[in-house]
Amino acid sequence: MRKTINFFLKTIFIIILIILIIKFYEMIKTNYFNEMYKAEYYMGTSEFSRDKEVRYSDMNSYKIESNEFNDAMYCFNIDVNKNTFYKITCMIKTEDVINENGISNGGAHICIADTVEKSKSLVGTNDWQKIEFLFDSKNRENVTVGFRLGGYDDNSSGKVWFSDFKLEMGGRIEDNKWKFACFIFENIDVDLGEEHINIQMNDNEVRNVSQNMSRFKTSCEELSRKQYAS
Repeated sequence: MRKTINFFLKTIFIIILIILIIKFYEMIKTNYFNEMYKAEYYMGTSEFSRDKEVRYSDMNSYKIESNEFNDAMYCFNIDVNKNTFYKITCMIKTEDVINENGISNGGAHICIADTVEKSKSLVGTNDWQKIEFLFDSKNRENVTVGFRLGGYDDNSSGKVWFSDFKLEMGGRIEDNKWKFACFIFENIDVDLGEEHINIQMNDNEVRNVSQNMSRFKTSCEELSRKQYAS
């Protein structure tokens, strides 16, 4: 009888231990943000979590929920080479995102923290979209990238999910031979759907285009300090 009770107690203990481990693992998956950290203007206003229900791929998405207007984002620091272009992409999904002042800088987007450098913003409700953000490191050796619900000069409310982050470094093109082309169509007579387009250019208009292209060539030469070939 005693052996039976001991076996029963051990079995219950093992079951409880397994349940606790599973709960702890789920808590980590929900609240562990890898190398990212949280930032918000009004502390404690927005909720940050890893979402296993709404996600783009196999990995849990990064969710920000702001029931009140706030500027909130996931951030991470990256080392960059000076005067180099970088591209950051991620998938973004939104639900009922509203900007407090209607300024376009708010909404869900990718940005460089403490600057006005940002990708396009999503407002309202949107299914998963691939958002790209290109930036020049200029004289910086380190930048803080933000995945943001809000803006530099506006706050936002709603829900946003971020997923599938990717960072790419651009290569420098050393070739200084630039090539430009300008095509002039003196007569255009074409049907575009239900609209008929009929446009002609006279000799004076063609001459103006040619002169403008010559000035453009001179301007490029001056701006690039003759680092170009026509």
